[in-house]
Amino acid sequence: MTYPPGPGYPGGVQPGPAVPPPVGQPGPQPGPPFQPGPQPGPPFPAGAPTGPPMQPGRPLLPPPPPKRSPATLIIIVAVAAVLLLVVAGAGIFLFVNRDRITGSGGAHRSARPSYGPIYRKLPSCDTMPATAFASLMPGGMLSSNVHRDGTEDDGPNAICQWDNIDADNKQPPEDRIVHLTMNGYSDYFGSPFDAAKKALATDRSDSDGVVGKTDHSFTYGPVTELSGLGTGAFAQNYTVTDGFPRGGTGISLQVENVVVELSFEGGDGEDDQEHPMDPAKASQAAMAVAHDVVAWLASCADCKS
Repeated sequence: MTYPPGPGYPGGVQPGPAVPPPVGQPGPQPGPPFQPGPQPGPPFPAGAPTGPPMQPGRPLLPPPPPKRSPATLIIIVAVAAVLLLVVAGAGIFLFVNRDRITGSGGAHRSARPSYGPIYRKLPSCDTMPATAFASLMPGGMLSSNVHRDGTEDDGPNAICQWDNIDADNKQPPEDRIVHLTMNGYSDYFGSPFDAAKKALATDRSDSDGVVGKTDHSFTYGPVTELSGLGTGAFAQNYTVTDGFPRGGTGISLQVENVVVELSFEGGDGEDDQEHPMDPAKASQAAMAVAHDVVAWLASCADCKS
């Protein structure tokens, strides 16, 4: 703002002689002296809100974050839960299908030691040579695949049964039953031969534990070690009293990575006079079947790899 030059202002024009006002008219009256600087404005009305006094050197605080409604929080939690499930499901899928994803089984398989060819399949029950039981089962035999299962990781296993219970014209009247279980062990978790050896040792321990005892309808005799059927092979006689009375012999042995458990049992005489077969005959027949089973496994050309 520029002020006109006049008295009291530096550099202003000095006043000339005063001109008297006309007679009877008062002259101009002097106003209040001029105060340089900003002039105060009108005061705030009473009751107007005022903020807290500013603290020297204190920065201004940011405004508080907006508050979320409960519905918004529920949506956020739900989305997070869905994402967590997706990530977990993907992890499980990758773990389960790691072998397919890595091709030929991945490093964890290729790093396993090689134990040479082992039984990865077992022959079908109906391929057992009929001549094996020709002299043991009067009237012929019937075979059945009771159960067949197994995977690359678990090893093959199978259950077979042959009998002449329903055969006609059995002369002499003798009922005979052969029950066979084969449990193979794979090389997925270590030596398949050591696994089979351990399983056979467990069978032996269980058989020793029931000598002279009756379990349900089975009464068990002593355990006998066998020769000519591999290390650890053993036999045990027993009698059965439920249904028709019968006697039998069970044999357990190891063929490489397979544990074989078989039993030969039967009863002699007509139905109303049937009695358990002679233990010596049962033992002899069971030994013959055991040798036949070992030869049968060895003849399976595509069972080992």
